[in-house]
Amino acid sequence: LETIVNEYEIKPHNTYNIDEVGFLLGLGQSERVLEVIRNPRESGQLKYRVQNGTWEFVTVIEGVCADGTILNPTIILKAEEFIAEWFKKVKGVPEDILFGRSHNGWTDEKMARKYLERNFDSNSITAQKAAGEYRLLLFDGHSSHVNIGFLEFCVSQKIIPYCL
Repeated sequence: LETIVNEYEIKPHNTYNIDEVGFLLGLGQSERVLEVIRNPRESGQLKYRVQNGTWEFVTVIEGVCADGTILNPTIILKAEEFIAEWFKKVKGVPEDILFGRSHNGWTDEKMARKYLERNFDSNSITAQKAAGEYRLLLFDGHSSHVNIGFLEFCVSQKIIPYCL
């Protein structure tokens, strides 16, 4: 990593880290769900508990710059269809959040690419801050980040992708 930072003269204000995090949202008490948990205090021993309710999975893709700048998040809901305008009418929802959908609420290549384009294309705040300099993008090895489309976009925008 140090070699890349030095070779491309990447400054902290051009260094970004993105990640995805998933949430289970409870939607009622119509059924009982068996949940497997790992207890680190007991050498990772598996435990089981029964939860009331049904659950939906929601993913948030988030990012931050080494200078503290927070990137626009993407929230991915489980849905076959929805209209983005619905979310603009909800009080308290910031306009900079991108809402997306997938069949299971998880991120996929399409949603990761939308997130990337929204935060790193030539008209983005990150591109304006870079002013033609290289940017470094740190991410985990999730399959939505490690694919040709994602990596080609990075190269086209002078972004050095780095899988942690």
